[in-house]
Amino acid sequence: MCVTVQSAQVIGCKYAPMENFIRHFIRIGPGIWTCVRPGEYEGPSGRIQVAVGSTFTVGTSFMGIDPASLLEQEYSRRNGYDRLDKPPEFMSLPPGE
Repeated sequence: MCVTVQSAQVIGCKYAPMENFIRHFIRIGPGIWTCVRPGEYEGPSGRIQVAVGSTFTVGTSFMGIDPASLLEQEYSRRNGYDRLDKPPEFMSLPPGE
C-alpha cells in the first residue's frame, strides 16, 4: 500500500505531496527547477523518483508528468501569484526591464 494524492493531501505512506516535494528543489528561474535532495512524489500517473542534480523546465515530460509545471503551480500557490511566469513585483515593470 502506498498513497493517494487528492488536492495536495496525502493519505498514508512515505511519498510526499507536491507541497513537500517542492522542498527537494530550488527554483533557478521561472519554469526551471533543480533537485537538491533526492525525492519521491506520488501523482495521478504514479510514483516518480528524482535524483540530485536533475533539472526540469516547464513543458518537459519526466516519467509521464511535467515536474516543473507542477512545481511552478505549487510555487505560485504558496506565493499567491496569478501567473506562473512573473511574480507580482515584476508585473508592473515596463517590458524589457
